[in-house]
Amino acid sequence: MKDLKDQITQTRYVTFARSTTETPAALEAQQAAFRQHVAEHGGTILAHFTDTGDASHRDLRALMSRLTVGDCDALLITDVPRLGRGLSTTTLIDQVRRLGVRIETTGGPAANLALELHLAIRLYHAEYERESARRQISQIVAAGHNVGPVPFGYRTEQAEDGAGRGGPRRLVPEAVQGGLVGRAYDLFIETQNVGRAGQFLTDATGLLWTRARTRRLLASPAYRGTQVYGGKRNEHAHTPIVNRDKWDEAHHILDGQRVQVRRREQATRLTKPPTVHGSRPVRLT
Repeated sequence: MKDLKDQITQTRYVTFARSTTETPAALEAQQAAFRQHVAEHGGTILAHFTDTGDASHRDLRALMSRLTVGDCDALLITDVPRLGRGLSTTTLIDQVRRLGVRIETTGGPAANLALELHLAIRLYHAEYERESARRQISQIVAAGHNVGPVPFGYRTEQAEDGAGRGGPRRLVPEAVQGGLVGRAYDLFIETQNVGRAGQFLTDATGLLWTRARTRRLLASPAYRGTQVYGGKRNEHAHTPIVNRDKWDEAHHILDGQRVQVRRREQATRLTKPPTVHGSRPVRLT
């Protein structure tokens, strides 16, 4: 019974040795350390990988591919520098752990401390990147710079605070298309019919304006001069095509229509007789 328990609980290792100088003695020393570690802690070695400093990182990619198989409990190394140096190492450690594989070292407490330090650096760096992205988004939205597709009815021009070609750009109403957008809003408010507004745009532009596409135009806050990006909002990012009162009226009508659609769908579900699956007519003989 004890032997059976040991077989069930033993750790399944994949080992990784590295020597950029391709020194056989260094590689053999690492493999000997792996064998000793497994003998002392119990387990079995499923596969062994060796990186000899290939610029293409072929061996490292092969290692990561092997870890995705899902039958490995731990990646065994002698110490953290064997995985590389710098932030690329912490990224690799994070990728290994995301696969559900823990990392063990044969170097004792000092090596384990170095491993935890790399993980702490990785977490700090990730949080720093997130905070930096949040600051950039806030600055972009506050300045009213366009960062996405240009809505129909607008064009872009160099922002006053832009630094030459390729710098930030701001939305500006396009004379002809902007007029069509304004007329589409008027027609929708007058008829409360998305299809009528869409047909007007189709006839005026020669492009197909489906109900869904027309509804997105009527619901877009861009036409009231508002920019929404990355959870941030600027109510006065650029020149509006539709004044706020008209946009609010159109938005109110759209909301009311959505409520009516949901109510009709709910009523249909309540009145529809239940469907009995798997029933077959019975033939009497």
